[in-house]
Amino acid sequence: MTTATDPEHLASPIQELRTLYREAEARASRLRLIVETRASLDQYPLPRAITDITGLIGSFCGGAAIHLRTPTDQHQTIANNAMASKDGRVLIIFEDQAIARMGNEDKTSLQIVADLVAAAVFADDREQEREALLLMLAEREKQLAQLVAAILSTQERERAHIAYDLHDGVAQTLVSLLHHLQALEADPGLTTVLAKKVDQCSEIARMAIQDIRHAIADLRPAELDDLGLPAAISAKLDTVDETACRLDNRLPVDRLPQAIEIVLYRVAQEAITNARKHAGCQNLHVQLRIEADHVVLEANDDGCGFPLAAAHVGVQGETRPVRGFGIGLSAMQERLSLVNGTLDIISAANQGTRLIARVPLIDKGESQ
Repeated sequence: MTTATDPEHLASPIQELRTLYREAEARASRLRLIVETRASLDQYPLPRAITDITGLIGSFCGGAAIHLRTPTDQHQTIANNAMASKDGRVLIIFEDQAIARMGNEDKTSLQIVADLVAAAVFADDREQEREALLLMLAEREKQLAQLVAAILSTQERERAHIAYDLHDGVAQTLVSLLHHLQALEADPGLTTVLAKKVDQCSEIARMAIQDIRHAIADLRPAELDDLGLPAAISAKLDTVDETACRLDNRLPVDRLPQAIEIVLYRVAQEAITNARKHAGCQNLHVQLRIEADHVVLEANDDGCGFPLAAAHVGVQGETRPVRGFGIGLSAMQERLSLVNGTLDIISAANQGTRLIARVPLIDKGESQ
């Protein structure tokens, strides 16, 4: 008969406690491996994390020599001494047969570790792809900006060439004509009737000379090259005699990228021309300012205004001029689109017109 103090009776509970203790330690070890793997992936760059995790797996496997691999062929056959993540992105390779001695729970833990590393590898691959795409996009944007600058520069050179031709050709011819008419006016033998007609012709010649000089100045304003956008707009406003004009320059810098200056000057030029010729306004206010990394040109007049529906009609999501209206507005929009700009117009019949052009203010040096 055995008693509670007999060695054989005590051995079973002690053995059971030892078994429970070892199982608890094993579970803690598996949990620690997973937690430390996650922490390493969160804390370090992927190459450093993989090195640390390789050491963690080796320690977990009793010092076994192991390697972590990210094979290019994710569908290759897995060797007996290796195990893979579910997506095949990560292989845990054992140099000995340690994997054969593992229980199912240990293998499950290693599977979780492999899947964690695989997810990190996948995220890292996507991040590298994203960075490569961003670099490519930045390069494309730079090339586009350079192309736009080249297009605008070519347009301005053509305008300058036309301006020089007008100055040296038509303008000089008109001046010569005026001189001949003035000489004819001085002829004492000229009758009163002919003298009056010659005087009328002289006045027409003077008006033509003034118009051609304005056209030359509009084609290539010297102020835009020499002094910048505000000075060029101010000079343009000075040519408007019949309207009270005011420029409010709130730009914090004297010069802007060349492409922006050219486009906004042409927009201002068109707005001033529209206000003078079509709006019949008494007051015209132009403002330049910076808003949220955009250059803003705003023109307000108190003229007759116009219903916006009369200027454009939508055609499959686009707009087109109708009966001669809106051609100048279309030209503004086309120019602004070259520099990713936008145009907003607020107008109504007999309520004046408010025009707002916005252009992103780039600072990459390519459009200077």
